[in-house]
Amino acid sequence: MFTSSSFDKTLKIWDTNTLQPADVFHFEGTVYSHHMSPVATKHCLIAVGTKSPKVQLCDLKSGSCSHILQGHRQEVLAVSWSPRHEYVLATASADNRVKLWDVRRASGCLRTLDQHNEEKSKASSEAGSTEYNWWCSPCVTRSILIFHKCVEY
Repeated sequence: MFTSSSFDKTLKIWDTNTLQPADVFHFEGTVYSHHMSPVATKHCLIAVGTKSPKVQLCDLKSGSCSHILQGHRQEVLAVSWSPRHEYVLATASADNRVKLWDVRRASGCLRTLDQHNEEKSKASSEAGSTEYNWWCSPCVTRSILIFHKCVEY
């Protein structure tokens, strides 16, 4: 199995034996990013960032979008599951914020990182180090913001 997403507003789950889509999830807006947890053992969720400010979690077991995470004000440009904790998700949005979520909690995000220069930048993607204690997000001002992991990501 492998996954792909596209500006055609879909997330496709591919069968590697037939090279045909085994499942297709449709969204209202452009799909910018998707990610499946590399360490999950208790869920089969794919996080999806779209033109909508809502992060959608697609459940491969049920074949439906099972959860919606609300908190961003603009489109969600990047999503990334923690490389250590199967329920922790990071999202980056055009609202200049990076949010950390525990998807088991209904009370909202764990943390909001808001260190971007408000009107001149957009959080566009993120990367982290499992070996060291840092996490970064590039922005359109040609700078890279590096966050010390004050919470375990």
